[in-house]
Amino acid sequence: MPPNVALMHLLAAAPDVTAARCALDAEERRARSSCARQRIQDVRHLWKDGAKAFRLVKEITGTASHRTSALWAESFDEAAAISPEAAVALYSLGDPSLLAAATSELAMQLRTWQLLQPDFCVLDIGCGFGRVSGAIAPHVGRAIALEVSERMAQLAQTALREHDNTLVIRSSGNDLFFLRDTSFDLVLAIDSFPYLVDSGVAESHIAGAARVLKPAGRLLIMNYSYRGDLNLDRSDIAQFAERYGFAIERNGTSDLSLWDGRAFLLRRR
Repeated sequence: MPPNVALMHLLAAAPDVTAARCALDAEERRARSSCARQRIQDVRHLWKDGAKAFRLVKEITGTASHRTSALWAESFDEAAAISPEAAVALYSLGDPSLLAAATSELAMQLRTWQLLQPDFCVLDIGCGFGRVSGAIAPHVGRAIALEVSERMAQLAQTALREHDNTLVIRSSGNDLFFLRDTSFDLVLAIDSFPYLVDSGVAESHIAGAARVLKPAGRLLIMNYSYRGDLNLDRSDIAQFAERYGFAIERNGTSDLSLWDGRAFLLRRR
């Protein structure tokens, strides 16, 4: 687990700053190798301002609950007002430079998987404030960014205005019915599917992706759910892949150093 992700989980679980520090101290005492101790030190190095980071994590997690798509939009409006960076990626701990590095690493991985081509039209589901769409815009022909949160959509429009090949659309978050058939080469869902799963609309989005993708087009889901059961996620993905005509190319792999997001890469048959 990357140190920033470990720190995020520690702060989310701890009742207060003192408890978090005590847990970190105890873990360091239990460390049996220099590698383990170094990992603890890496976490300490990231946690420069204990009270501020703790408060940020608690405020962001406090906006979340099991909700419908419409109410998730309200949650992200609230979270964006606190910290747009933490709202879209709590593992960034609200640090723009850390989030930029993680986004750059993700974009590099997309290029490694040959998912970005100059003539590709890409759909970015749950774009947040546009960080991924902005990172891939120079490498594709067109990027359509969908967002349910009004505040996030406004931030995305501002962030992406320098890219004339991008378009931000505020959607309901329930489905993709308003998009044309076979119009995209790639559909991205970067940490947005957990909220679709929570809202009960994950299948409608996979069905929609199958419809809007061109033949051999790909759907990349980074994190299918937050249920904590990778086998259950893989089971759901396998069922939907069979039902909607996808071949599975990556089945929950962990490929990044700054984020522990699991990659499910599906190809339209």
